[in-house]
Amino acid sequence: MAAENPGSATGAPDPAALYGHSYYARYYVEGGERIPYGRTDQWLAVFGSFADRIVAEIGPASALDVGCALGLLVEALRDRGVEASGFDVSDYAISQVREDVRSHCWVGSALDPIPGRYDLVTCVEVLEHLPAEEVDGAVANICGVTDDVLFSSTSGDYGEETHLNVRPLEYWTGLFAGHGFVRDLGFDGSFITPWTVRYRRARDPWPRLVIDYDREHWRLSREARARNALVLSQLERIGALEAEIAGLRASTQATELERWRAEVALSRARAAELQAEVDRVLAEQRGSVLLRAAARGRRAMQRAAPEGSRRRRVTAAVARMLSGDSGTPPGS
Repeated sequence: MAAENPGSATGAPDPAALYGHSYYARYYVEGGERIPYGRTDQWLAVFGSFADRIVAEIGPASALDVGCALGLLVEALRDRGVEASGFDVSDYAISQVREDVRSHCWVGSALDPIPGRYDLVTCVEVLEHLPAEEVDGAVANICGVTDDVLFSSTSGDYGEETHLNVRPLEYWTGLFAGHGFVRDLGFDGSFITPWTVRYRRARDPWPRLVIDYDREHWRLSREARARNALVLSQLERIGALEAEIAGLRASTQATELERWRAEVALSRARAAELQAEVDRVLAEQRGSVLLRAAARGRRAMQRAAPEGSRRRRVTAAVARMLSGDSGTPPGS
């Protein structure tokens, strides 16, 4: 089911040009990390976890995903027994829907009347793409086909060029309240995004709703005070621990210094012992060399002047003369 181009009346770019293959190829999550958006295991797991929580905590029999993109949430819900369908302004996105689910998804705009009636409508990160003057009409169309809306719209991602109407949560709460929907204060939608909320058609009298809001405000105020007190006590404890650590560090440094000094003294004593041992070995080696030289000299003399020969007697006489002995001259 095709719908009129939502930007045609205002001269806005054709969604087919904005949300084609290149848009999903450079899709990025909060924080600026660019992650291509497609039927990958990563994204199938993400939307599978969303569907598990929706089925467990809301339990709709039928659901419509406004701005369903590639239909990943639609298929996840259908795989879990929910009669789910969806639409998106992008022809490319709808062409990528899983084949067995494609008949339940169509090209369409939230600015056009939405056919059917649903137990739950999901609208996740969609309406910030519309100009501000068109958003209330989209909210009216959503509220016209359900009593229960699971809604998310970033309040801080101004960097995406297709985000035309980034607003705080109270802005959207005001728009839905204008159509008779109030926030379900007991529902935690943070499994989708931290700012996901559930809006439900108001059935209770307004005084009762005001009481509910005031009760939640008081609970949050007490929680904030308790958290602040805990933070202050933790900061005090951190200060005491830091002082204790500083004292231990100083004590440890002094102990380490004494240990290093003892190790240095021990190393010096050991070095002195080693040096003494080296000197002893060298002395022994020098003595051994002299003894061997003297022995070699005696053997040479024995060969040159055998005992009892005239050469030996002459040699002995010369030795006595050189030593100052006044004995008989040689040859006498």
